[in-house]
Amino acid sequence: MLLVGYSKPGKSRGFTLVELSVVVLILAVLVLAIMYGQGVLYNAKIRRLITELDEYNQQVMLFHNQYNAYPGDIPSASTLWGTSCAPTLANCNGNGDGYIDFSTTNLLQNESWRAWQHLALAGIGSNKLSGTGTAALSVINGNVPASGVSSNLGWEFRTYTIGSQKYSSLDLYSIATGLKQGITCSDAALIDGKIDDGLPRRGTVLIANTAPSTTCYSTATIPNRYQTGDGTANAGLQVVVVEGTSHPNYE
Repeated sequence: MLLVGYSKPGKSRGFTLVELSVVVLILAVLVLAIMYGQGVLYNAKIRRLITELDEYNQQVMLFHNQYNAYPGDIPSASTLWGTSCAPTLANCNGNGDGYIDFSTTNLLQNESWRAWQHLALAGIGSNKLSGTGTAALSVINGNVPASGVSSNLGWEFRTYTIGSQKYSSLDLYSIATGLKQGITCSDAALIDGKIDDGLPRRGTVLIANTAPSTTCYSTATIPNRYQTGDGTANAGLQVVVVEGTSHPNYE
């Protein structure tokens, strides 16, 4: 007679259905936990980007309300802050045309970089950025702030003219690839849908209309639509801070 739990020597005992069920259950729980963790991290990234762009946009508006000019573009900056802004006072001033321009030639009087410095001098921003550069490419944590999402992503002011329309925007991009890439197309679509109109070339949240960002949306219809299934990091995200004389509609 065999005792309960005893198996003959030389014969291995396989898993019972109950044991297999427990293993499958544990694996399922682990998969769900990983998926949940990834979802939490993804949502945190999107919230961080939205918080950043909202914070910087509010800083620009607060500056404009206080000085009736935009940071970087203000023509009286040297009068306000003197050599705290620049040893050569003229380099501190903007041209006062109502836009925040990026200059590839005058690296000591680049409104895009000076804008961050002006915000700090006004006590509105807390950055320690230089306001100048030595090459026509921005330097993250040198003259433009890094995104908290990635040290490879920076925020930069730019002014664009499309047809008769002109606007200044705060752009998010990867410093290694210039203004062309930043976040994934699907991330951009989600952010646009949460805080704007969900349209890639309308409203105040836009996708750059230069390659490879153009792969993020389809021009088959008007208004253009996001390619929401595109997970490539081709999106050059733009947040309009100066709308100009007409509503942003750049299709």
